[in-house]
Amino acid sequence: MWEFEQLRDYIFRFLDKSVKDPFERLEFADMLGVEAWIIPALAEICQRSNSLTVEEGARLGYARLVKVCQQRERGRSGYEVSDYVTWLGEAEE
Repeated sequence: MWEFEQLRDYIFRFLDKSVKDPFERLEFADMLGVEAWIIPALAEICQRSNSLTVEEGARLGYARLVKVCQQRERGRSGYEVSDYVTWLGEAEE
């Protein structure tokens, strides 16, 4: 009924600047339907040097966790954010 597009845009811009944790970005992306945040967040998780924790795996969900683990096993060097588009689509099928 009431669209409040300016308020929605302001909130998205605020969240985009303030939410830096890739797991939080994924949660917000899923809640708010912001697909543009998904691939960069997953790429950041794949490229980091720390191993995933049990809690982080639970936050990702089973399908994303498996895909992230597969991607991390392939190696972290040489990947660009755009490389994750293909395997993300496969994970959500």
